[in-house]
Amino acid sequence: MKKNITLILGIFLALNGLLFAQENNMDSPKAKYRIWVITSNGNMLKGVLMHATDSTLDIFPGSFSDLKKKKNFKIVNESYSNISDIYIKKRAGWLKGMLIGGAIGISPVVFGQAGGFVSIVSLPVGLIAGTIIGSTSRKKFHIGEDPSNFKKFHQKVSKK
Repeated sequence: MKKNITLILGIFLALNGLLFAQENNMDSPKAKYRIWVITSNGNMLKGVLMHATDSTLDIFPGSFSDLKKKKNFKIVNESYSNISDIYIKKRAGWLKGMLIGGAIGISPVVFGQAGGFVSIVSLPVGLIAGTIIGSTSRKKFHIGEDPSNFKKFHQKVSKK
């Protein structure tokens, strides 16, 4: 029984390392957020956040796959004085949620006494719940053309 648990845990850790190693396979290390910007006049600009300074955003108006394929889009520069709200979502958030949910679902096998039976239910529930939570989690920042609010957003994005 201990060999099975060790084998399952080893496979999980190996897959975890492989999946996160592939996640950082982007041309630009800064391109890790999907972004939706609501301007002061109500227009929405969506794309990939390329760079953020203290007063502006550089946005690639396509998807991560378009960026990877190097499709010819012009990068849009947007000043904080024209931004009302910003929504960001991390790249592959569903994958991270699925891995965390799977780890929680498999934990009864490792730590519980009747782990095998409980894990039959908890593993799929953990995987499904983690995937849903990871894929729907996005953060909202209300800028309202205020430089201090934009500075908070910039600190949040640039620290990771």
